[in-house]
Amino acid sequence: QVSSKAEADFIWDASTGDLIDTAGDVTAFSLSATRLPDALATQRLRRAISGLIANGNALNVSLEPGNKLHCAGDGLVVRGQSSGLNHYTAFNLPGSGEIQFLWPLSRYKDPLASPPGEPWKFETRVGEPFGSDAIVLIATDRPLEKLHAVLEYSSEVLGPLELWQLLESSLRDSRFEIAVQDIFTRDRASGSQQCG
Repeated sequence: QVSSKAEADFIWDASTGDLIDTAGDVTAFSLSATRLPDALATQRLRRAISGLIANGNALNVSLEPGNKLHCAGDGLVVRGQSSGLNHYTAFNLPGSGEIQFLWPLSRYKDPLASPPGEPWKFETRVGEPFGSDAIVLIATDRPLEKLHAVLEYSSEVLGPLELWQLLESSLRDSRFEIAVQDIFTRDRASGSQQCG
């Protein structure tokens, strides 16, 4: 129970559906009341994953064209570089609570491993849902095939808690490095801020 706005981690504006963090950033636009629990659970999942990074399992990651506001249609490149692990997994945690599997997708025949020593690269375009996205990139010493299968075929019904449990069990017997790349997005036609 939170007694004031000052104590809240997030504020949901019921009139617009916007979910706003303590810095005043919109983490999700036009969020329905039914999606609110998953959106808040996704924020907790982001914090839990950040805890794995803090435990010394950090992966080098970069975003091009840099950390700024990205608008619908903008092209983005995410790169990762491990210190010796070459099996990559990537998924997105939008502020709206969905889970979006990014890599490796079997329907595109994405390789399970990158050549040793070579950086991982993923290109995409900004699209809905808009707000605060967190691309989670994991490098491991073996493919996380069970995690891949669940994310690719069940991500629409998979909740943040179930993903955390699956992630923990998948990483339990693996060497891994992990990174979270935050991306802020919005519709090109809305808002007063300039697109990057």
